Amino acid sequence: MVLLKFLGLLDIAAAAVMVLSHFELAPWRLGFIFAVYLIFKAIMFFHDFASIADMAAGLYALVLLVGFDVTFLTYIFAIYLAQKGLFSLVG
Repeated sequence: MVLLKFLGLLDIAAAAVMVLSHFELAPWRLGFIFAVYLIFKAIMFFHDFASIADMAAGLYALVLLVGFDVTFLTYIFAIYLAQKGLFSLVG
């Protein structure tokens, strides 16, 4: 239960860092750490749609760091991660 809430907080933080990276306000190292976190978590729990979406969000976060930015995708992934994190905290 504690792990679920901790991962929820990390998902919310990853969403925030993704949006900040979109506006070039977050250091690239912080974005890289959260991208690796999302990819690693997706590999650890690779058995459902949420893990595949986490993998896509992590890979997109890496692409975002090199300068290829699609505003629509940034907000879609950030909203997905934030709502997933909030549901983890509430549930």
